[in-house]
Amino acid sequence: MSVERRFLELVTVARSERAPMFDVREAVLAEVRTLEGAPEMASGPLMWFAGLSLCAAAGLALLALPAWRLESSPLAALFEPLATMLN
Repeated sequence: MSVERRFLELVTVARSERAPMFDVREAVLAEVRTLEGAPEMASGPLMWFAGLSLCAAAGLALLALPAWRLESSPLAALFEPLATMLN
């Protein structure tokens, strides 16, 4: 019981305290003013890796498109064997 009472006392003290006010606006604005131009772009190898990842994701999306078409219609699976025989 004493632990709970001590905890409730700490809660009461914490609720009565006020957080100090800090004004960092001027420091941040001064730092922003010292920046020149646009931020630097990502490095070359990172951009190549991102491009290759995009190509791989697009390829997988194209491979998954026929399966998505079959799943989008509940009756499409019934007619799929017939469509492959007619082609």
